[in-house]
Amino acid sequence: MRGVVSLAAALSIPLTLHDGTPFPHRNLILFITFVVILLTLVVQGLTLPFLIKKFKIQDPDFTRSEKEIDYEIRNELAKIGVKRIRDTHFEKLEKFPALQDQLQTWENRVNSSEVILNFPEYREIYLDIINQQREWLISKNREDILLDEEIVRKHLKMLDLQEEKLGMH
Repeated sequence: MRGVVSLAAALSIPLTLHDGTPFPHRNLILFITFVVILLTLVVQGLTLPFLIKKFKIQDPDFTRSEKEIDYEIRNELAKIGVKRIRDTHFEKLEKFPALQDQLQTWENRVNSSEVILNFPEYREIYLDIINQQREWLISKNREDILLDEEIVRKHLKMLDLQEEKLGMH
């Protein structure tokens, strides 16, 4: 629709005046109209994405997804936990193994690459690994009568949770 009004106005210029003489510079007006329309559509349309990237213009209507916000909050909470343990409670790490485990969990979260879960190919590979682990666990349970059923259920539940986590991301 851009340029249609300008083009219509330029084309509505009569070929001749009332006395029969040609309209002065009609062809020039048509040419300038076409050039202006082409420049505004083609040149502006092709350069605008480049300029937006160059000047890093943000979309005012852009909102981050719930997953991105959740990941950012979890990451920041983990950083706070690691910093607090290292600054205030570092000498108590040897006394409390659970505190060591929690520190390790938070450090892993800070250094984690959870963003990679958004790649479908990675998800497929990870799901394949989870399914293979599940099959091994079930077959091991069938083979070994001495295997505790509760331990097997616990590990199956952990695999289910990992699979569910993949589905959420």
